[in-house]
Amino acid sequence: MSQRSLAQAVGLCLTGTSLLFLSPVALAAPAPNGSYQQTCRDITARHERLSAECRTRSGNWINTTLDDYRDCSGDISNQNGNLTCGGRDDNDRNADDNGGDNDHMARPPQGSYRDSCRNVHVDDEDLVAECRTWDGEWHRTTLEDYRRCGGHIRNNNGRLRCERGGRDDSDHHGGEWRPRGSYQETCHRIRVDDGDLSAYCRMRSGDWRQTDLENVRDCRGDISNDNGRLARDRGGRRGRITLYRHARFGGRSRTYTDDQPWLGDFADMASSADVQGGRWQLCTRRHYRGRCVTIDSDVRNFNSLGINDRVESLRRAR
Repeated sequence: MSQRSLAQAVGLCLTGTSLLFLSPVALAAPAPNGSYQQTCRDITARHERLSAECRTRSGNWINTTLDDYRDCSGDISNQNGNLTCGGRDDNDRNADDNGGDNDHMARPPQGSYRDSCRNVHVDDEDLVAECRTWDGEWHRTTLEDYRRCGGHIRNNNGRLRCERGGRDDSDHHGGEWRPRGSYQETCHRIRVDDGDLSAYCRMRSGDWRQTDLENVRDCRGDISNDNGRLARDRGGRRGRITLYRHARFGGRSRTYTDDQPWLGDFADMASSADVQGGRWQLCTRRHYRGRCVTIDSDVRNFNSLGINDRVESLRRAR
């Protein structure tokens, strides 16, 4: 072999060796032990970051990461699609980042939000984080004056919320008043217009439905999401009725628990009804006049009663 050929061979060998050491595969570390391996796949550990695709409780797979995974002294687990360290205290990490001086950066408070939020930190009097939404996206969110929260801090569809006694303690959102209630956990695009509450609420099937509830300022009980419908909860003694814009319980809806001498902007619009207790009289004119029909169970299509798109008032049957 000539000296030139020998030099070329040595050069190629050295180049290949350099590429091997610089390749991502060479930089990858063995995956750490943990229960997450039972429900995660495509696991890689590189540059102090553990990455994987993990299964959620609904059976979907989402990409997730855990930074500084080497600092985790406990079990690394899959929490509904999120890689979570069970032994690392984020408070200690914040103290380390500040050289042990917590006068400049307060420790984030405890709460279930930490299971589905990342990049959590305190900015003056506000708690800031990126929290995962129901559809797996990450949303930057802020809880102002978090120290005033005397209850539990949770992640509500990508937003930090303070609960007191199991209820959302936020009466205002972006300066807009909204009534408290458990509906906020499964409803979004919530608005209050002239005392009427409207929102898009999740059904048991996972679909979203637009729904309305009148006169919410007078509501003294819980407002809940009943399979995509906003509903008052007054102990369930008197029941309620929900009218739908379309047949087979489709389209916009309104739920009522009291007599309605006029249905306002929902008059002459209903095509079906879902009865959740009691007997109800539906009339085609205001103040319970015109053609009236009494029902005590669901009606899939008002055509069968001759009142489709004609109901203007309703009341409990005496």
